[in-house]
Amino acid sequence: MDSDNDGILDTVENSGCGVPSPDLAAGNGYIITKLFNENFGTQSLANGTKSVQLAALGTGATTTYTYHEATTGTTPTAGTGVINGSYSVFNNIRQTGNYAFWQTIGDHTNGGATPTAGRMLLINADVAPGEFYRKRLTNIKPRIPINISFWVMNLVNSSATKNNLKPNVTINFIQGGSVVYTFNTGDIVGAPSGDVSAWRNFKNPTSFIPTSAADIDFVLVNNTLGGTGNDLALDDITIYQSVCDTDNDGIPDYLDLDSDNDGCTDAFEGAADITTAQLVTAGGIVTVGTGSTALNQNLCASSACVNTEGVPQLSPLPTGYSNTTGQGTGSSQDATINPCVCYNDPQLSGTALDTNHGITLLKRAGADNGNWPMIRKGAHTALESNSKGFVITRMTSDPAQSGAANYITKISNPQEGMMVYDTFARCLKLYDGTAWSCFNTATCP
Repeated sequence: MDSDNDGILDTVENSGCGVPSPDLAAGNGYIITKLFNENFGTQSLANGTKSVQLAALGTGATTTYTYHEATTGTTPTAGTGVINGSYSVFNNIRQTGNYAFWQTIGDHTNGGATPTAGRMLLINADVAPGEFYRKRLTNIKPRIPINISFWVMNLVNSSATKNNLKPNVTINFIQGGSVVYTFNTGDIVGAPSGDVSAWRNFKNPTSFIPTSAADIDFVLVNNTLGGTGNDLALDDITIYQSVCDTDNDGIPDYLDLDSDNDGCTDAFEGAADITTAQLVTAGGIVTVGTGSTALNQNLCASSACVNTEGVPQLSPLPTGYSNTTGQGTGSSQDATINPCVCYNDPQLSGTALDTNHGITLLKRAGADNGNWPMIRKGAHTALESNSKGFVITRMTSDPAQSGAANYITKISNPQEGMMVYDTFARCLKLYDGTAWSCFNTATCP
């Protein structure tokens, strides 16, 4: 449940970034693995070209319906073609069935208002509701979300009276003989003849996270009576698993100890009140990825301190932590927030101390001029200007100017916490009690 032992469950880290489009390019915060991708291919437009059966596509998808062989350039006679309980994989709707009320547009992949070379699965629903399409999904990764996107068209145009009987499809994911996830399209409305908006997109409305690596059957079930209407087409079915990779380093967040690469470990950035004293050096297959290799830390270094699912067992329990469900993501997937830095957030509610001293160039100091700086809560001193910068003492560490009055060692009695700007090193320098050091990385002592 917690592969990197940072206290944030895999399911939480894998779903914390939302659901991406299946065709999202790499480097956009996700790692996407397609389990099934079906657009039914293309065909020649020459007269005499035949349709194909599902088996000929080589994807392993099956149907309970009877196959009708359609032919380019030929319109079936009335009562023949794709009739109740039959299907065809073809590019031209009207050449699979002699129905004047059917659509005239092409497949979804090519998006044509008239048929192109792109094929689709054309279905005339059986009189009795039931399963009509099945595909077995393999190489399932447990605890990683499975998402689906597919397109359905009501073949009956919206002006036809037969459009009253609308397709309605249930999507089932079956694992080990049991339905582990399901959702429904509802009634699929038609569109005017020739209108490409007849293609409707459907996606899983909630997250589906499998708990087992066993194969899953993807099954489509027709819920509406057939006979007159309830005719549909399918295209561009994509089933995929996606994991968050916030810093785009190729390591999924659930194996990355610093998911957002901000130099602050996920275990500390999680939602619980974890202290730095509880962090330990990590081992095994987990990594911090790029940029912060010195922070190879999580909440447990051996199997002795985790449960059988890898969740660190802490005692006493920090606020917001559970030895069963761990902690939330907190700011571990947000590089703009770094709680490892020694900042105190401003007090924006409740009781807060006034800031009683300030320097302003906006001519508004005092209770009669905007109540400034007292309204800036919790500070010792407030500085403000809309056009002037704050200039601190400028000195140099350039050895060639060691005799100059502004050479940094001319400060005869430096005190811990003093700050100057080094014009030679081009950085703010702090005196830590023994030496002047560039203040390049905001971090805790």
